[in-house]
Amino acid sequence: MNVRDGGPGPLDGVRVVELAQGVAGPSAAGIMADWGADVVKVEPPGGDPQRAVFGAVGVRGDIPVPPFEVDNRGKRSIVLDLRGDDLDHLHALLATADVLVTNIRPGALERLGLDHDRLSERYPRLVYGAITGYGLDGDDRDRAGYDVGAYWARSGLAHTMVPPGRLPPALRSGMGDHQTGMTLAAGVMAKLFERERTGRGGFVTTSLLRTGMYSIAWDMGIHLRFGRRQSTRPRERNPAPLINCYRAGDDLDFWLICLEADRHWPKVLDAIDHPELADDPRYATAQLRNE
Repeated sequence: MNVRDGGPGPLDGVRVVELAQGVAGPSAAGIMADWGADVVKVEPPGGDPQRAVFGAVGVRGDIPVPPFEVDNRGKRSIVLDLRGDDLDHLHALLATADVLVTNIRPGALERLGLDHDRLSERYPRLVYGAITGYGLDGDDRDRAGYDVGAYWARSGLAHTMVPPGRLPPALRSGMGDHQTGMTLAAGVMAKLFERERTGRGGFVTTSLLRTGMYSIAWDMGIHLRFGRRQSTRPRERNPAPLINCYRAGDDLDFWLICLEADRHWPKVLDAIDHPELADDPRYATAQLRNE
């Protein structure tokens, strides 16, 4: 969503407290800041580790960190030691908040008394938005969640991207985190809308794993319906030649995206200067063209 009219955003007057680190949680609150929310980011005494991610992965540690800047745009920040004497300061913030966004592990939040059950009793209008790696149930509820592990690998998404027997390529940083952040932002919006009718906040949660699985929901639906699915093939063996990538004579790559085979076929023929093939019986149907 992009607010272009120059006026206040749809979340003008909404306060969001962000108790989150890394990427997925901060990205959700960053979207809310774009929409006009007053986002207060709560950081530990050492700061959000994402501030130093370049140094942590072996790149120079004395240069700006655009990944942190992207996901924390438009926010204010406060440092609180929640394991020390600053828990009361956080509660003072929460008393003024409409939304809490967090991706801290559930067990840690419970030990601090910051789980949803206790906060909803104290702040009944608070919308509590939580991101985990693997969900709130099961043995992995407190396992560290990274997009490579939970979103790409565990969901099966990385496996579906390559032919059988091939290892997935190196993945671009933050992709799964950002998809999950957008998912949480949507859930928080729905809960704020519901609060207008009921007067009460509530709990909204998603996970990197859940979002990764939804990304390949077509594969899962086909498997559940038919008990199998077509595996990924090299582009040379793509069974749909009009939805494939090619290299042109000028050495540039391009995609054909002819999803509606009969309607798009004449346009392909015009592009390659062979309109006479439209009447060729060898190419009369989509199946024949594939063959």
